Amino acid sequence: MDIHLYELLGDSGQWGVGMGVIGRNSPYLDSDTNVVQAFPVVTYFGERLQWIGPSLRYGVLGSDRLRLAVTASYRMGAYEEKDAEILEGLGDRDDTVFGGVALTYEGPAGTEFDLRYQHDLLDRFGGGTASASVSRGFQFGRLRLMPSLGVNWLSGDLANYDFGVPTSAAIPGRPAYTVGNSYTIEASMGGMFELSERWRLALNVAMEKLDNKITDSPIVDEDYVVTGFAAMTYSF
Repeated sequence: MDIHLYELLGDSGQWGVGMGVIGRNSPYLDSDTNVVQAFPVVTYFGERLQWIGPSLRYGVLGSDRLRLAVTASYRMGAYEEKDAEILEGLGDRDDTVFGGVALTYEGPAGTEFDLRYQHDLLDRFGGGTASASVSRGFQFGRLRLMPSLGVNWLSGDLANYDFGVPTSAAIPGRPAYTVGNSYTIEASMGGMFELSERWRLALNVAMEKLDNKITDSPIVDEDYVVTGFAAMTYSF
């Protein structure tokens, strides 16, 4: 009888460590404060697990064409009340960790279709988000680019946490406002550049167009949010 040990991560992959930074602009009224955080980064590229800085994906089922994975990602708090006068009294918004599932289909000509749902694992607000997107990778020598276009659904709990005004915090000029379930349209560009055999630069920039339920909030002044991530890593 042959006995085979199951490898949790699949075939041995490549680890990397480095430093990264993540940022987000502020869509809030009279706020010019952008949220920026630096942190150590771990990367892993393997058969089952792909881990790049603030997000990871672990494949559990599927084939070359259709795959099911569990996912996790770090999410920055939307604001601190000191960021703008309109936010005073609302309290700071906490960072959290999202976790969920993703279904990916490899389409023709290198296109990739992705459906996912993620929920607030730390119960900061008790909500979640779902998304549907399409992307395609392009290789230019040592540079790989992946543009993506998708639509996101935000649960009422999440949308109200980031953009709403509870009745208890209503003041003149900032009436109570409930956002409810809402949608955003997102376009992003991801990239990976091999500086050398061991050193890599990872980048991702995304822009979300906010729907009217969000922009009608008395604390919101912009109809878009831009987020970015960059990391320099050493692989071994």
